[in-house]
Amino acid sequence: MVEAPERHFIEHSGHRLCVNAFDGEGPQEYVVLHGGPGGRSELGFGEALSAWHRTVMYDQLGGGMSDRLTDEDEIDFRYYLDEA
Repeated sequence: MVEAPERHFIEHSGHRLCVNAFDGEGPQEYVVLHGGPGGRSELGFGEALSAWHRTVMYDQLGGGMSDRLTDEDEIDFRYYLDEA
């Protein structure tokens, strides 16, 4: 069973993005970038990494618990680069 992460929402370009954070013991922090639109971050992966390091994961616009994409014309690869 996946440990429940600390969940936050941040604003980016007028959209709410979901950020999940797992506390860890190590001195480093990992930020896991979402792999593609439509899915969600694999929280089990974040939980596994947190055995050694604090791990932060986010869901892209249109994925997971982030806002849904309402107008696909406003989003292109430049948006996603800026989002990361």
